Amino acid sequence: MKIFKLKDISEFIRNGVTIKQNISSKEGIPITRIETISKGIIDFDKLGYADIFEFEKYKDWLLKKGDILISHINSEKHLGKSAIFLDNDVSIIHGMNLLCIRVIDDIVFPEYLQLFFKTNQYKRQIKKIMKKSVNQASFSVNDFKEILIRLPKLDIQEKIIKKIMTLEKILENNKLKLKFLSELNKSLFATMFGDIKTNDKNWELFEIKEISNILTRGKTPKYTLSSNVFVINQACIYWDKIKYENIKFHVEDENLLFLKIKDILIKFN
Repeated sequence: MKIFKLKDISEFIRNGVTIKQNISSKEGIPITRIETISKGIIDFDKLGYADIFEFEKYKDWLLKKGDILISHINSEKHLGKSAIFLDNDVSIIHGMNLLCIRVIDDIVFPEYLQLFFKTNQYKRQIKKIMKKSVNQASFSVNDFKEILIRLPKLDIQEKIIKKIMTLEKILENNKLKLKFLSELNKSLFATMFGDIKTNDKNWELFEIKEISNILTRGKTPKYTLSSNVFVINQACIYWDKIKYENIKFHVEDENLLFLKIKDILIKFN
């Protein structure tokens, strides 16, 4: 495994071409904007336009498969974010305010470099070259070129890429399954309890106060550093679970309302 600077594994690392975009237009060859890679992918819904229909003037600025776009002027949180372009069937002009890096193929796979751009090692180096100003941060192209990366041989890179892609597919499938189960749960709930507005099951209706022994707001807490009395506040309620790590201590007092098993807490603001 060897250590390289980004400038030594790239055909170029450069800013995009300056084009005044027409906010109201959706015509012509699309142009990248800062927002285009805000989700870590090339978002085709967040491209700009300038009514450009001829390729010749901007042919040297068209993205190629494997090009990686990097945000070098952004909020501190999003600085250094990247996205890889993998679609040769779409023509997109590389616009200003995003860097583009095109790798040397016999040194590194672009997909491997994109994986590196997600690592803490990369993020730590971005912090070192970051320059802060009011409401935004940035780094220079020259400083970015000096970032270091450890590269194994190409065959090992390829194996790593395939393993990571397999894991990402599994994660994506699991997300889809969770989304499906969530929708199924809502559907089952509606089937079991019906529509409260239409009362399609003709059940007897009650107000919450009619089926409750106690329905009250919590007491304003008096916090202390240590006590035998614990306080559950809004920070402890997360959907249908209690986050016990957020529990605080309360000054010991006889006039406190203590929770009982099966009590239900509702977050109302």
